[in-house]
Amino acid sequence: MNATFASIYRRGFDVLAMAEWTSTSVRYKISRSIRSTRFVRETFLAHREAEAIYMLGPAWHTTGIVGMMEGDFDVPVVHATPALCWEIQKRLHVHEPVFGFGKLLAELL
Repeated sequence: MNATFASIYRRGFDVLAMAEWTSTSVRYKISRSIRSTRFVRETFLAHREAEAIYMLGPAWHTTGIVGMMEGDFDVPVVHATPALCWEIQKRLHVHEPVFGFGKLLAELL
């Protein structure tokens, strides 16, 4: 499945990696947000030339960690949930920045 998504995202982007979070990655006895952050950090550090991070799928527990990851990695982090919130505000012509969930919602470009 990663190959399918990679081929879609390669249209206009250089996809450096499409890493899959497998069941062996989630054996830690810690919260899902910490596991998500660890997994993304490991993948990002293997591809430091990346200019952004896109987290595919709504199952990631990103509440409160997108902004932290942007600060740690110094690149934009895009995830489905904040992106959907951004799109809804855009379509409804609402400009109410939300802080703590990354640049996309804080700046509402």
